[in-house]
Amino acid sequence: MPELGKITGSRFSNMMTQGRGKALWGVTSKKLAIRIAAERLGLLELDLDGYTSESMQWGNDQEDLAIQNYERTTFSEVHGMQEFQQHPEFEHVGCTPDGLVGEDGMIEVKNPDSENHLFHILNGKQLKQYKDQIQGSLWVTGRDWLDFVSHDSRIQDERFQIDITRIERNEKYIKEMEERYLEFEEKVKFYIKKLEDYD
Repeated sequence: MPELGKITGSRFSNMMTQGRGKALWGVTSKKLAIRIAAERLGLLELDLDGYTSESMQWGNDQEDLAIQNYERTTFSEVHGMQEFQQHPEFEHVGCTPDGLVGEDGMIEVKNPDSENHLFHILNGKQLKQYKDQIQGSLWVTGRDWLDFVSHDSRIQDERFQIDITRIERNEKYIKEMEERYLEFEEKVKFYIKKLEDYD
């Protein structure tokens, strides 16, 4: 879930997006920097009441069931669901984990449509798509691993209803994210000044 003026969730991916060729900043990352600058200046609020598709609603409705199935499958207990976690060093970085596991782990739950769920089981489809969000969450929380949970209760065979992939903390990539974030903050400050000086 996004937080006003902060890098969280899917914003990690947008922050990491580079431009074409050798360009360090693409349109996506520049627009995010402008959006965050505007949020910090009070020009924009979070859009939490935007359009929710049927598939998005399905995913939201199924999250508790997915966590229950994860706990049953792994014989573990999930706690701290949907509690915002602040980065210990950076004021404008955080995440809202789907759940924490023990002292070292956490989970990220996705409830995609059935075709994407099965495609993920066979090809690891979602792991690349959510790489930045996953490593960003590990960066914020300092945890060692994340279990990525793809879940679909519509599948008739229970063997295929849940797929769990453990992803370890990648220190090298997290260092790249931190360096990128520090550069990104300079870009946000640049846009804040531009907006403040706008006549």
